[in-house]
Amino acid sequence: ILFPTLNRRFGGSVVSTAILARELLNRGHEVHILCPEGSKTAKYFASRGLEKNLFPLTSTDNKRLNFFTCSVYLVKVWFCFAEKVRYRNYDIVHFNDDRSILLLGLLARVFRCPVVWHVRQNCKSKYDGIRCMVSEEIIAVSKYTMKSRLLKSKNVTVIYNPVNYPNNVKYKNDSELGNIVNIIQIGRDSPHKNINWTVHGCIVASRILKLEISLNLIGEVSSERIKSLREYLRNDTVKL
Repeated sequence: ILFPTLNRRFGGSVVSTAILARELLNRGHEVHILCPEGSKTAKYFASRGLEKNLFPLTSTDNKRLNFFTCSVYLVKVWFCFAEKVRYRNYDIVHFNDDRSILLLGLLARVFRCPVVWHVRQNCKSKYDGIRCMVSEEIIAVSKYTMKSRLLKSKNVTVIYNPVNYPNNVKYKNDSELGNIVNIIQIGRDSPHKNINWTVHGCIVASRILKLEISLNLIGEVSSERIKSLREYLRNDTVKL
């Protein structure tokens, strides 16, 4: 099974991919992961002991990139990917992000590799028709995601994101928590995750229910952003 990704940023899809890959390895399957060399994604996979084959490419996030350098980058990616799938008889090529399947999905089908598209984002794209065309199977992380992307084909399955539950966790009961409520939001600080809405919701809940709320943000959130939110919450019963 091949997991290709062009993403250099670390996110929830990377964590889910790592959990899925690890479980497949534990069950005796062979798993390969293609990702940009030296990226946060690659480092995370390496820290999980997963076999990785890295694209020896510079970052596409470089501000100096123009149309020509981007074109060269894509050609290198295509050649690297083609070399990988051409000499390997992969049973599945599993794409966990929309960009990677759009750029590499058709190439995988050229080499007769079955393609699985794992849909994680809710925003519909005008290129979804191409993604559906190259996919033999589609996995959506929720029914809402499936409906938002208008994925109506028969080969769509809803499978919720995998989560690693820690062992030996002792959960406190209501009497031990008292009036303190702990809320965790997982994900990077992006518009569609809307941390501002979460903060405002905690403030409203705290005032109506007369509870102290501890809001914990887990993900890529800058120190400047945290400082700004704490300044905004300085007179409230919500602690960040």
